Amino acid sequence: MRIPLRTGLVLAGWLVAAPLAAQDSARPAPPSAAAAPVGRPVVLGRDTVLTLYASQPPYSLEQRTLAVTGMLAEVAGRADLRLDSLQVVPQADGAFIMADSVALLAVLDGDALAAGVPRDTLAARWVASLEAAFSRRSARYHARDLALGIAEALIATLVFVFLLRLVLGAEDRLEAWLRRWAEARLDHGPLAKARLITPAQIASAVLSATSLVRVITLLTLAYLWLVAVFGAFALTRPLAGRIMRFVTEPIVALARGLVGYLPSLFFIIVVLAALRLLVRAIHVVFRGIEQGTLKLRKFPAEWADPTYKIVRALVFAFGFILIFPYLPGAGSEAFNAISLFAGALFSLGSTGAVANIVAGVVIVYTRAFRVGEFVRIGETEGMVVERSLLVTRIRTATNIEVSIPSATVLNSHVQNFSAMAQQGGLVVQSRVTIGYDAPWRQVHELLLAAAGRTEGVLAAPAPFVVQEALNDYYPTYCLNAYTGHTTAMEVFRLRSSLNEAIQDAFFEGGVEILSPAFTAIRDGNRTAMPPQYLPPDYRAPGWKVERGDGRA
Repeated sequence: MRIPLRTGLVLAGWLVAAPLAAQDSARPAPPSAAAAPVGRPVVLGRDTVLTLYASQPPYSLEQRTLAVTGMLAEVAGRADLRLDSLQVVPQADGAFIMADSVALLAVLDGDALAAGVPRDTLAARWVASLEAAFSRRSARYHARDLALGIAEALIATLVFVFLLRLVLGAEDRLEAWLRRWAEARLDHGPLAKARLITPAQIASAVLSATSLVRVITLLTLAYLWLVAVFGAFALTRPLAGRIMRFVTEPIVALARGLVGYLPSLFFIIVVLAALRLLVRAIHVVFRGIEQGTLKLRKFPAEWADPTYKIVRALVFAFGFILIFPYLPGAGSEAFNAISLFAGALFSLGSTGAVANIVAGVVIVYTRAFRVGEFVRIGETEGMVVERSLLVTRIRTATNIEVSIPSATVLNSHVQNFSAMAQQGGLVVQSRVTIGYDAPWRQVHELLLAAAGRTEGVLAAPAPFVVQEALNDYYPTYCLNAYTGHTTAMEVFRLRSSLNEAIQDAFFEGGVEILSPAFTAIRDGNRTAMPPQYLPPDYRAPGWKVERGDGRA
């Protein structure tokens, strides 16, 4: 009968620790010459190792025999104990047979009295008997274990080879089947027309996936084969246990960590769900403001979208602060170091981005312009097609989209033509330079007439002409005309039509559009003053020519 190791150790420990005074009190009377002592044999395998005679109250002789038999059977299979060099450790009231630090059994005075020999002599006999029994058992079981180990290793190798060939063959068949399936789907499916993914790309992806699965499967099979082969032999069985623990211990630790992390994970899920509902509610409010169904005093509808984005970012930041302590490894030094590094990297690398975001917020709430308006920012003129916190995109008259950073927009002069067009009309200007010989009043009349015949120019407010400068050879006239157009293309077309009308009006009025230039020679040239300011008998002076001798 085989006794578990734990039960044997408990009983043996009790036997070692029990006071020997109880043995003396329970010591049987010396046997008579006619009565032989009655003992209980301790059998290890097929060998009777020794005989116990004395009981150890409160346990009977049978119970003691059972405990010692179980202890010997248990330690006989242990490779970590030196069973060929047992020791007898004498005590004041008894002796103990030890294997390394494990007490196998106690030699009681009752055993020695029943055997008719001194206690030390009986202990020496038991030690010799135990060493011989352990040696015979080791020899018998070594040959049997070696044969069984070879058989187990051979079976494990055959199974490993079979599974290896099965995996390699299955990979080839699976790869071919998946490639045919992918090509058929691409040729006849909805992706056949778009051709977003080619059969070669599908085949490459499938090959990569199957190769990864193959490597993982082969490593797993090799690991199991190694554990099985090492575990088949007694000498390498401890190594098999270590190899098994290399994989099982991380998996068990990971499973325990996941189970222990479940409360924190549940908290994070609840917080994220609450944040999602809160963000949806906020979006409904700001969407109503943007569409006009919900109106707030002194809160324009154009502020709704950027304000919603800012509030959403603040809500997410608050939620991150809540769940940060519950993240895996949040309190570890490695996590803190990574957080510090990420914060420093973000601070150093996002200076320009943060400046643009702040400038974008300022631009939104100053209401400098809106999407769809015709503006001029610096040297760029066109229609606003997008306004975000980072950039403002403008489409010019030549259909070029220009992206201007928000910080640049904030530091530049913004001219909003559409805002003025909606309030009182946008002023379109056209400048011409006419010589002083053309009367300025006539020039004014011709310019105003050109504005009056141009489609798109408002009659009220009325167009007007401004003389901007009296240059050396000609004055500069600026025609200002109001229009209700708000888009960039309409304004550019209006300017072209106005310039065309100016040319027609001047040609019809007999005034040459010319910017004259004069030299310092006055002889032979007519004065540049208008005719009405010249005397009636005015004549252009002739050329005065002098000869070399000084005579005219």
